[in-house]
Amino acid sequence: AKDTGFTVLCYHRFVAKPETVKKPLSVYRLSIEEFKWQLQYLKDQGIKPISMDQLKAYWFEGKPLPDKAVLLTFDDGFRSIYEKAYPVVKEFGYPGVLFLYTDFIRGQSDSLRYSEIEEMQKNGFDLESHTKSHLQLGKEAEKRTAANFKSLVKVELNDPITFIQKKFEVSPKILAYSYGVFNEVVLNQAKESGYLLAFTVNPGANDRTVSPLKLRRNLVLNPISHESFKKIFETKVLHLESFWPGDGELVRDNEPAIRGIIKDDVKPKSIRL
Repeated sequence: AKDTGFTVLCYHRFVAKPETVKKPLSVYRLSIEEFKWQLQYLKDQGIKPISMDQLKAYWFEGKPLPDKAVLLTFDDGFRSIYEKAYPVVKEFGYPGVLFLYTDFIRGQSDSLRYSEIEEMQKNGFDLESHTKSHLQLGKEAEKRTAANFKSLVKVELNDPITFIQKKFEVSPKILAYSYGVFNEVVLNQAKESGYLLAFTVNPGANDRTVSPLKLRRNLVLNPISHESFKKIFETKVLHLESFWPGDGELVRDNEPAIRGIIKDDVKPKSIRL
């Protein structure tokens, strides 16, 4: 069977009514009406939300995914995920993934309560890691010595594993980089900490030719037109060889020469970088 891969959607917070006022973070707050429309669209189009277990079975055991597979992921752990989005997801009977950053969850302010996380866990939600304190690690790397940065990254990636294991009795094996930022140090630590797959916020589709620690996710931001939402599912994986610059590589030149071999039979003009 042909490997059609999978798409990943990334959500953050939810509000009862669409926000027109441009508050600084309102791009991350999606109205629940819009969210319902999106889940209904998935259903109508036969786009199948998959669980993390299905994704692991596909990735590591070669088990096929449904034809139009999508992974629904929710970052940070804001309360509105439980209060507003969760009832809708449950109504559709879809699985989801909570990428929790553990300092926020520990703080118990605007975050999900432990009991709410447990309830979601029982109803098809996976608990995975979104680092300890959601730092912009690219900026941290520039502020610190190499040794200091390395030890910071170790704590940032290991803390969620021990905390989630202790509190919710599951051991996270999947990571979502905070701000989608990673570099060689972060990648090496992710491997060392035992993460099997890791997600960026670089948009696009995935199949098993994509690096397991550089998987793509599509941020769903407010406002998003229905047209833009539909387009997410039209993107295909480009199969590249000897491509430069690669994901997560630092480019020092203002006008870098981008080079590489595209192995698919595509019209050059149909490609977006």
